[in-house]
Amino acid sequence: MSNPKRVRLPAFTVAGLPLRTTNESAMVKIPKHWERFFAEGHHERIPKVSEKLLGVYTDYESDHRGAYTLIPGFETGLTDSLPDGLVAVAIPEQEYLIFHGEGKMPGIVMETWGRALAYFDGNEEQKRTYTTDFELYPNENEVEIYIAVLGDE
Repeated sequence: MSNPKRVRLPAFTVAGLPLRTTNESAMVKIPKHWERFFAEGHHERIPKVSEKLLGVYTDYESDHRGAYTLIPGFETGLTDSLPDGLVAVAIPEQEYLIFHGEGKMPGIVMETWGRALAYFDGNEEQKRTYTTDFELYPNENEVEIYIAVLGDE
């Protein structure tokens, strides 16, 4: 696999349906949460500025071993008066490493996260910030995982 690509993205806002979880329970909770997001029509209630589907990881308790919040959603320009149950999260201007995966869902997402976590394990040159990371789904067979990293000093 090729090395991840480094980019700096401007700030943007995502609205979606929050779930507090940990990696210990992620294999059970996260697929059910995504299913609920679509089955209950939350994806249709978000005032979107883009049709790009995102999965935002934020409010990290510590590192990849602690609790975090997952928010499936879409980029939005509206942060006030969202429909009940939905929240908005501001994603700051940030540097990211992008890990790309193509294949069958949801397996390719788990595989790509596995590669990302392995990349950072013991890597002294690249440090995660544990601020806000996200998955971008360009199509039904592709995922790009954006991991926030410390900027060049």
